[in-house]
Amino acid sequence: MLVLLAIFIFIIIGLIEIPDLIKKKQQRELIAFVGLLIPGMIITIMISLNMKVPNPVTGIDYIVQHIANYVSVATTRFF
Repeated sequence: MLVLLAIFIFIIIGLIEIPDLIKKKQQRELIAFVGLLIPGMIITIMISLNMKVPNPVTGIDYIVQHIANYVSVATTRFF
């Protein structure tokens, strides 16, 4: 029941926002809006189904560590 409520709310949000973005021909904003709306809906559904939602900080930390290692190796080659 909670899943259906979450889907209904996200559909209402989309029906309110998307036509205005299309009417104003704001393609970049539309892509960004949908790109944030869909993951938000998926995470909300996962939470309502009592599924374990992964921590995004873990993925960000992994990426930052690899970039930092690459930068430190690249800078030591030149100095």
